[in-house]
Amino acid sequence: MKFLVAADTQLGLYSKFSETTNDALAKRWNSKILGQFDFKNMKPSKSYDYEINNLDKIITSFDNNEYTFMTILGDLINDYNSEDQYLKFSSLISESKYKDNIYLIPGNHDMNEPPDLKSKSIYNKRFGLDYYEKKHLKYKFLFLNSTILRNNQNLLSDCINQIDLLKNSLINYEQKLFIFMHHSLFYKNIDEDLNGWNINKDIRNTIVQLLTKHQNEVYIFSGHIHKNRVVKFQNIFNISVSSVGVPLGNDPSGYYEVHIDKNKVYYKFINIAD
Repeated sequence: MKFLVAADTQLGLYSKFSETTNDALAKRWNSKILGQFDFKNMKPSKSYDYEINNLDKIITSFDNNEYTFMTILGDLINDYNSEDQYLKFSSLISESKYKDNIYLIPGNHDMNEPPDLKSKSIYNKRFGLDYYEKKHLKYKFLFLNSTILRNNQNLLSDCINQIDLLKNSLINYEQKLFIFMHHSLFYKNIDEDLNGWNINKDIRNTIVQLLTKHQNEVYIFSGHIHKNRVVKFQNIFNISVSSVGVPLGNDPSGYYEVHIDKNKVYYKFINIAD
């Protein structure tokens, strides 16, 4: 079985960056890839062409190969208040021959921060459920809304529901477990405090306690950091993938192809940069 893992299509980010400068960006990121965009010499643009071209490449690959599903791990658009960004993203996804097998989850740009009922309702109306479970062959795949796991002050019941979803998925389940969310479970180590990249520490500890009791490997795929990264803790593989849109690390735009063969998991990064 093969499937595709992508993240941060983020339609509108390139045009947003066209309004800033290299000097401003250098204060936040030290990225060779980002420097190649040469923002000082870019004219301000409202075009989504950069993100659209990359998303087109992934959809074409998905449609032309025998993948079980494709998932996009949040930050589908850059500004959830933009109906234009949503409509363009939606039209691209709808063109896929296998659009029903494209599984979406929200990122922090797809909802308000902190997330609230109004922005969650907007997401649900546009894209469907924001956390759910899928089953393929003998494996379970959990899709979570990590924006709520990161800050649940306005949506505590949805945070609890996700923990219950995880608990129920593990009952009488002995196979490898696959979890998809926008933010990393942790960035450097399991005990770190809340930072810009991870989720709430108390919620993280609850999840880790559940997962480390599972007698098999757990693969957590996330986006958000716009670069490739793998950090392991016991049986948990914490795997981040570079963005479909503008990269913020030294990895180019791209996605993971994941292959489960004879109960072993392999994943490789596919570079889609021009």
